[in-house]
Amino acid sequence: MKSFKERGFQFIYNNTWLLLILLFISSSSIIVWYMAKQQSALVESISIKNAELYLGAITEFRTIYTSEVVNRLKTSNISIVHDYHGRADAIPLPATLSMLLAKRIGQRNVGTKVRLYSPFPFPWRKADSGLQDDFGQSAWEFFQKYPDSPYFSFDVIGESRVLRYAVADQMRPDCVECHNSHPDTPKSDWKIGDVRGILDVTLPIGEFEQQAQANLMGFTWLILGASLVGLFTLLLLIGRLKFNYQQSQEKLNIEIGQGKLAQIKMLEFNEELQHTLLELKHTQDSLVEQETMAALGSMVAGVAHEINTPIGICVTAASIFEEETQDIILQAEKGKLSKLVFESYTKKSLDSVQIMAYNLQRACDLIDNFKQVAVDQTSHERRIFNVNTYLKAIVNSLTPQTQGQVKHVLIDCSEVLELDSFPGALSQVITNLITNSVKYGFDGITNGVISIKVEVSADYMTIRYQDDGKGIPEKLHKKIFEPFYTTGRDSGGSGLGLHIIYNIIVQLFKGTIICHDCQGNGVVFEIMLPFNESLKLTAANSN
Repeated sequence: MKSFKERGFQFIYNNTWLLLILLFISSSSIIVWYMAKQQSALVESISIKNAELYLGAITEFRTIYTSEVVNRLKTSNISIVHDYHGRADAIPLPATLSMLLAKRIGQRNVGTKVRLYSPFPFPWRKADSGLQDDFGQSAWEFFQKYPDSPYFSFDVIGESRVLRYAVADQMRPDCVECHNSHPDTPKSDWKIGDVRGILDVTLPIGEFEQQAQANLMGFTWLILGASLVGLFTLLLLIGRLKFNYQQSQEKLNIEIGQGKLAQIKMLEFNEELQHTLLELKHTQDSLVEQETMAALGSMVAGVAHEINTPIGICVTAASIFEEETQDIILQAEKGKLSKLVFESYTKKSLDSVQIMAYNLQRACDLIDNFKQVAVDQTSHERRIFNVNTYLKAIVNSLTPQTQGQVKHVLIDCSEVLELDSFPGALSQVITNLITNSVKYGFDGITNGVISIKVEVSADYMTIRYQDDGKGIPEKLHKKIFEPFYTTGRDSGGSGLGLHIIYNIIVQLFKGTIICHDCQGNGVVFEIMLPFNESLKLTAANSN
């Protein structure tokens, strides 16, 4: 059964054209809506700017008229009054002329209306002044708080949408005295900056909006045309891609089928390989065990051969002692035992006993050393042991194999160093290193020297094993720890000695072993064993 995700993908794949058309319609609608919104905002912005220019021009005209005309004529015989009509010696007041200008502007621009009004009108202006509507009232309240800011709103008058735009008419320095001193003034306490009225312009914006809508419609048709062309091209491209996809899908299905067959064969091959590796591991373990037992057997043979010598001497001395004793008994029975003969007998007997005692002790030492090392190598039990003493026991047990080729085995180790660990594993490491030195390093050499140096730090115990034999070429330093790798295959080497050492050090002790060349004069193995659960110092050594 297909998952929800797969069914969704299949639905999209099967209805691509329909989804594209819906996407086209929705995106086109969004674009048209956005453009309409932007057009409306643009019309409003332009209208506000036009209204600002209208009022700015009227205000600037009034300012210039006041400063350049009215102020110059104040000292002349020309009167400046509101009822200047019919009088040759009179000109209109600035406010009167401003209203006349606004009226003329409204006549030239149909629908445009400019008004200057105040809640404090002169008597002759009460008919067309004052706050006559809600806009005027709201504007007046606004200008009491913000006299320097414009006030505007968009309204609908009749069937046309208009902009009402107003600015505050503030009292100018040139007008304060005139307004306060005029006999008909409605307010005589004017100050500079007081809002005395409102200059208001009404601009129709319906034509602008209709033109903008016409432009928008043309742009919309342009977008629709371009989008349809793009959609048609996209549909053709998608049709081609779907065709290619179907072909690729069929090819992929064939490759998947072939891949599954290959995967089945690979699984079967992996099973066979795992079985082979398991058998190889069993074989390797068996060979390692055989190598260990072979080394132990070689040690047994050497120890047995070595014990034969002191035992043989003891047998010879005992035989001589027996003959001398029988002879002295015989002479005593005949009554011929002289003092000289008895003294000679006692001297020879003492020498024989001393020889037997010395050689028997020598045999006992060999047996004890061998017994301890052999038990440790076969049992792998953990115990506390003295490292110096144990190293000497290992070296003594290997004397039959080293004599004739090794002149000295030097041990540099503290005599009080004790460990809580696996002595059999340590014995196997040292035994294999010495055996390798004898087999390969000292081949043809009769006076070889081996040194074993043990140092202890806070976290590690370092064993530095060195011989002065033939050495190992540097290019082989990384290969010698591989299983079954040996350069002495012809001489019976199995290639497992150093591999066993590596496994013991790395797996059991979690340590490292590195091989160094001594410039053609022997080889050095540096072993670093960290103190952990497998290797611990005893309490006395820790302190």
